[in-house]
This record gives sequence, structure tokens and C-alpha cells, in this order.
Amino acid sequence: LPQWLFGVYGSDIKVMTGSYNETLSTTFARAVRDTIGELQTPGTLVYNDIFPNTRIKYGEAAAQIWSLEGSQQANYLATSPTGPATGFGCNIMIIDDLLKSAAEAYNENTLTKQIEWFNNTMLSRTENGFKIIIIMTRWATGDLAGYVLENFDNVVHINYKAVQDNGDMLCDDILNKHDFKLKTKNMNKDIVLANYQQEPIDIKGRL
Repeated sequence: LPQWLFGVYGSDIKVMTGSYNETLSTTFARAVRDTIGELQTPGTLVYNDIFPNTRIKYGEAAAQIWSLEGSQQANYLATSPTGPATGFGCNIMIIDDLLKSAAEAYNENTLTKQIEWFNNTMLSRTENGFKIIIIMTRWATGDLAGYVLENFDNVVHINYKAVQDNGDMLCDDILNKHDFKLKTKNMNKDIVLANYQQEPIDIKGRL
């Protein structure tokens, strides 16, 4: 998506991505940067063949933060709840899987800190006409996705379940029914429902 946006809108677009740690978020930023900057070779279709006017700015192409040619400011920043965001504004924000495990999902302090990070840091970095995309496994009802669904208007909720209501698999090329049954045979029910069906189950009676 960021690659397409930069190709269509150029340096008018500023993207910020946030993941549970800076390593993962920077991996996304590097992948977008490297695709845009891929060198043209005979017989191979590359990004620049489709969007010839979108190029990485020379000297400003660090993996975590980089700019496009013609831009006076950074166009992409990768961050995390413990990473920097000061001085960067964006009109596209992508938050991907802040929770790395079920243990974090059942930790109320972790969930609270992530919501505070979203409200106090990330929202303050958005500019007019911004859009936010949150991609995550629904481990707990009190996670960031649940918070946004409950507290904000104009939200589109897209929910993909590995096993559809009619029993068919969402995509056999990624996970077929045989492999699903094998993987989940001895798996805790809450893990199965969260990881594959996007149905959060909050543990009751925990300390």
C-alpha cells in the first residue's frame, strides 16, 4: 500500500508505521524503500518501470526514516511504543500487531500503555485528512483494535477468519483444513480462537 501511495501521490504522502518493536517496523520501512529503489535490469519489471517519477532521495535513505526526491521532509518513519515519533507528521498511519503473544494480551498494563501511546503520541502526529490502518490479531477485547472500535466513529472493521462460517478455509494456499486441524489439535482454545478466528477470549479470575 505505501508503495502504491508514493507512486500515485509522490512526496505529498507521509507514512508512519508502528509495530511492537522498532526492528519489525523498520523491516517494513526497509522493504518499501528497497522496492522503490530497485535498479532497472533488462527483462525485469521493477517499481520504477511503473512509477518512474517516484525515487528515494539521495543521502536521506536510512532504513528507519527516509525521504523521496523533491520532498523537504521525511516521507516514511518506522517506530514503536518505545521508539521516536517527535517532529514527524503523517497522513497515513499503519499500526501492525502491537501484541506479540497471548501473555501480553492478558496483561492489562501492557494494553493500557499501548492505548496511551496511541492517544498521546501517535494521534498527535497525524495531519489533516489522515487515515489509520490497524492490523492485528484480536487477542483481547481491551486491545487497541477493541478500543478504537468502541471509541471512534467512521471506522471500517474488516474481519478475516481462517475457518469461514460455512466450514471452508479462508485461503487453502495459506492454510488448508488438514493443516489447521493438525496445528490446533492440542492448542489452547483461546489461542485458536484469537490467532485464527479473531475472537478474543479474556481470561477470568487471573491475578
